[in-house]
Amino acid sequence: MSGVRRSPELIAEALHARRAGEPRTSVSERLTIPTATLLTWERGRLPRAARAFLSGEPVCATCGWHHPHDQLGREYAYLLGVYLGDGYLVEYARTIGLKVALDVSYPGIIDEVSRSITAVRGQAPHVTRDPSREMVLVTSYWRGWPCLFPQHGPGRKHHRPIHLTPWQSAIADRHPGELARGLIHTDGWRGENRVNSKGRSYSYPRYQFSNRSRDIREIFCRACDQLGVAWRPWGPWHISVATRDAVALLDQHVGPKR
Repeated sequence: MSGVRRSPELIAEALHARRAGEPRTSVSERLTIPTATLLTWERGRLPRAARAFLSGEPVCATCGWHHPHDQLGREYAYLLGVYLGDGYLVEYARTIGLKVALDVSYPGIIDEVSRSITAVRGQAPHVTRDPSREMVLVTSYWRGWPCLFPQHGPGRKHHRPIHLTPWQSAIADRHPGELARGLIHTDGWRGENRVNSKGRSYSYPRYQFSNRSRDIREIFCRACDQLGVAWRPWGPWHISVATRDAVALLDQHVGPKR
């Protein structure tokens, strides 16, 4: 019976019965729980989800982890943008890996992604460099990731619908700048647009966000709308932010990649 996952509710029922005086063997037979397991629980060695449940903290019914959505803030909004841009989940036998591939040229972004994962997960990720490419892979293992990123699914993101849940939309609405920052850091660019016109050359700063998923482009555009940042489509997969005022507004939340 070792390795069997039991619900926090069942564990609470068993402990309540023991505290009420019901013999251990009776509780074991009634709830189909080994007496050794009951003794372990009574000594305080409880699964994480059961500890959270018994303390009154919200527990996710899907994965059994404690990650109340109302406590997620700007770090999650940024990480959501990163995930929608270049993040993906990998399923293993006993856990889930969140992986983000980042350009080694931008150590500031690598550090920010790592800090955001640490804030959300409560544990620092693994950062490894791909020797065959100028890439860094940031990886965090946790069974709770699919619940925090329900957009996970088979195939590429632009081959399936990508819609935010109501609780994700509420976080995105509170922190549109962080969401836009995460999206730009993974699938965007800020640089100088150079123009030759009537024999004169000049340049001006602009942002460009590129993603083949129409849904993800719409999520970026909604964040821009909430920030008051003017945007326009540019080609089939790109969003351009090029007016002086719009670039200045987005600079307050994003700025050049570092």
